[in-house]
Amino acid sequence: MSWRGFTFRHALSFVTFTGSLGVAAWLGKLEIEESPARAESPHFTAPAIPQSRELASNAGPQVAALPGTLRFVTNLGGAKTQMGTVTPEELGLTQHVSALGAVRSVDFGRLATRLKSAFEAYAHAPRDARLRLSPRTIVPEVEGSYPDLYSVAQQLSRLGTGDDAEVEVAFRSVPPARRRTHAESLDASSLVSSYETHFSRKGDQLERGLNIDNAAEKLDGLILWPKRIVSFNDVVGERSVENGFHPSFEIYKGEMIEGIGGGTCQAATTFHAAAFFGGLDVPERLPHSRPSVYVPMGLDATVVFPIVDLKVINPLDSALVVRAFTEGNTMRVELHGSRKELRRVVFSREVEENLPYVRKVVENEKRHVTEVIHKQHGIPGYKIKRVRTLVYADGKKREEILHDAYPPTADVYEVPQGFDEAELPSLPEGEGTPLEPGELPPTPATVDQPLAVAFKMAKGAHTPTTAQLFPARRLTLAQ
Repeated sequence: MSWRGFTFRHALSFVTFTGSLGVAAWLGKLEIEESPARAESPHFTAPAIPQSRELASNAGPQVAALPGTLRFVTNLGGAKTQMGTVTPEELGLTQHVSALGAVRSVDFGRLATRLKSAFEAYAHAPRDARLRLSPRTIVPEVEGSYPDLYSVAQQLSRLGTGDDAEVEVAFRSVPPARRRTHAESLDASSLVSSYETHFSRKGDQLERGLNIDNAAEKLDGLILWPKRIVSFNDVVGERSVENGFHPSFEIYKGEMIEGIGGGTCQAATTFHAAAFFGGLDVPERLPHSRPSVYVPMGLDATVVFPIVDLKVINPLDSALVVRAFTEGNTMRVELHGSRKELRRVVFSREVEENLPYVRKVVENEKRHVTEVIHKQHGIPGYKIKRVRTLVYADGKKREEILHDAYPPTADVYEVPQGFDEAELPSLPEGEGTPLEPGELPPTPATVDQPLAVAFKMAKGAHTPTTAQLFPARRLTLAQ
């Protein structure tokens, strides 16, 4: 949500918003319900603003003048602090005179962006109280705080012309939805569901492991209140160094690149699988662009902050508490509640179609003539049907049928300019063929490589697993 326009009409003494209110880009999907009109309507008329004497006196056919440099100040901490300067042009602040009087406009998107850069250290979303289970500890709630953009806009409407001016930025408090008292009384004595995945910390996987540690810590103690949507991205936050994440390899547009926060998808996947077997609703989830090495196809969940998210809803009448932790090379997520309302949850998957991958050869004029880099191993694509069967305590069953698609992952080589592609190993045959029960994968063929060429594996590239190349046609898991 964003504010895209803000218009002051001094002669008529009213303010018009276009767009919808929101500080989501700042605080992360935060909904501020100041009034039903402002929260829900795309057009809201705010309370009257007193006519500016200076602007009113400029009424006429000419274009009215604007203030000079604007200084943002705040009184946080009891002392006035200057937090930066900005020109009217940087805010998209414009003014002209019509038959109705002086009209001043500001680009609210630019204003919000400028305030974000100046006050980001002071603004944060509210955080509900949490309940950590090992040992049982209450993590108190945190009040949210954000700059009052409406107040700033009011001040901009009243400023005189020509001279530099000071704009005081006040902060508004945003209360959390659930406080310590709500968490203290929760019964989390029953294990409802759990799931664990495994990872490596060796070599270039060390930072990836640290990112999984960080994401698990941010999930731990989270309370899934009944009927509330929970966003993984909101809970874990931006994948940045400032938020505790490290540089690591991640999938981007189908290829492995070095970014910040690689490994967070494994945390999201582990959380998703626990939610899946706990009977939670999953209104938003996307599979990876390739089968994962740490979980069967159909149970994974990819996340990219802030655009690709995993969202779950607790459909029960009682709250659930998330216990998330890493131990050695294992991440485990448990859901605890007052009782286990489902007798059994069954995951079944069938590979309906396999899609062969292609080879992509990239020439690099700086590459030595005898050096070839295998940047990425090819992995077949798959179309699968996945079914969740929920068996309730009274014996009733409910079945959910969904479909996932994993596109083929290209086999990528980087070669010297003018390299003869015929010297590359032939594409293997049979990869991607689903295995029937009891069937073993074929033995990999021996690949002869030219002695004159040095084949090297790119940093971050890994040989696909048998499960990625020859998945079981049918798979069933249950809790």
